[in-house]
Amino acid sequence: MLRFIESWDHYSTVVRKWDFNFNVDIQNNAGRFGSGDAAAYFGNTDNRIQKVIDAQPTWIIGFPWYNNSTSFGDNQPILSILDGSTYQCSVSPVTAGPVCTLRAYRGSVGASGTSLGTGTIQLKQLRWYWIEVLFTISDTVGVIQTKIDGVTDLNLTSQDTKVTSNATGNIIQLGGDSGGGRGMFIGDLYVCDGTGSAPTNTFLGDVRVQCIMPNGNGNSSQLIGQDSDSTNNYQNVDDGGPDTDPDDDTTYNQHTVVGNKDTYAYTDVNGSTGTVYGVQISPYARKTDAGTRKICSIARLSGTEVDGPDKDLSTTYQYLSDIRETKPGGGAWTPTDINNAEFGMKITV
Repeated sequence: MLRFIESWDHYSTVVRKWDFNFNVDIQNNAGRFGSGDAAAYFGNTDNRIQKVIDAQPTWIIGFPWYNNSTSFGDNQPILSILDGSTYQCSVSPVTAGPVCTLRAYRGSVGASGTSLGTGTIQLKQLRWYWIEVLFTISDTVGVIQTKIDGVTDLNLTSQDTKVTSNATGNIIQLGGDSGGGRGMFIGDLYVCDGTGSAPTNTFLGDVRVQCIMPNGNGNSSQLIGQDSDSTNNYQNVDDGGPDTDPDDDTTYNQHTVVGNKDTYAYTDVNGSTGTVYGVQISPYARKTDAGTRKICSIARLSGTEVDGPDKDLSTTYQYLSDIRETKPGGGAWTPTDINNAEFGMKITV
């Protein structure tokens, strides 16, 4: 099942969407597609970000990776699965002259972990590679598989990949401490678990995550903007971009009545063909007083609306992401469906 996607193209404060950040920043025009494509930059000797999802035995993560450092090597993880604060398994580059290969570990990397195997595909500096890793956590039938540009590199099976008493991991970490990820860029990212049905319970291959923003009014305009009306509400929520957060309380839409909602038209995606594995709706919201308040995301297509799960609001702005693998009315999304759809949010509590 598709669990999370990231484009890096609509904000700059990493902890508004990720659950922990240390020394990682988002840079515009740094992604593999150049102008307008953002990427996360891991530029220091201790840099990592974490996303808490839930406890699963299998995780599949894919992303483009760029090595910008001449000293990238051992003890510098690029990807790890944690159970709470404990590393279950990790992948790190290993330097061999001017190139590196990928090595898999039980636990953390280097002397604190146990090496399970080293790949043979050589990764050069100053170029993009599409990297995918599948982890299955077990003390007897653990698996770590890696693919580089679609080619299988590591294929480790019947391994001990479990450090804690749980045969699961609930945290995805990019980078690491003790030099983790120094000098690397990571672009568009997907995270799947091993549940559900194909194709989103295994490797997705080389994909792109496109960020689209509101550009018009939708079917519902029931929230009230900072301008005290409900006219052209989309203009209050179309801000934010690479290296730029949304403007928080400068422009916004709000309401106190449960059931009131807004939907908006969005910019089109690039391209009219290709497989769409899912849509991630990411309301950016907060509450303004004590007490429990919740919202849900909305997807609307051809007159059919589907609400997402309730999301709790904090007094701090956060992205409350909701993945939709199927379109309203059922079936897989197409680029045309996305271009014709509306997305928004509704007050539920």
